[in-house]
Amino acid sequence: MGRENVRVAAVQKFLRQSDGLDVENDRTLYGKSTLNTRCCQIWMEELKVLRDSGFFSGYALDINLVQFCLMRLLQNELDDVMMVWNTHRIRANQTNSPADRPLSLHLLPDMENVEDHLCDVSEEEI
Repeated sequence: MGRENVRVAAVQKFLRQSDGLDVENDRTLYGKSTLNTRCCQIWMEELKVLRDSGFFSGYALDINLVQFCLMRLLQNELDDVMMVWNTHRIRANQTNSPADRPLSLHLLPDMENVEDHLCDVSEEEI
């Protein structure tokens, strides 16, 4: 747990390499995420309440039961965050980055006059 961003960075490096782009200059930023820390604190507090009430021991079965019971709630929250993020408007800036909504830029690159950087990757390469 907690290594998701490292995995994402490795996948991005792989995709850049398979696309023939420069991978020697690592553009990945590493560091602590205060937002993640805050989210973890909230969940840890909730689990502490369950533990102090005698409903959570911390064993694998308890962890799996909490995951099962809260998975839909968590997924709904993640879906809401994704929708807000993907539909927010990106302002024009001086870096020549396209300005519009991320979802539009992804789904309609031709209509938004942006280049589609999608590349096919075979199952074997993954």
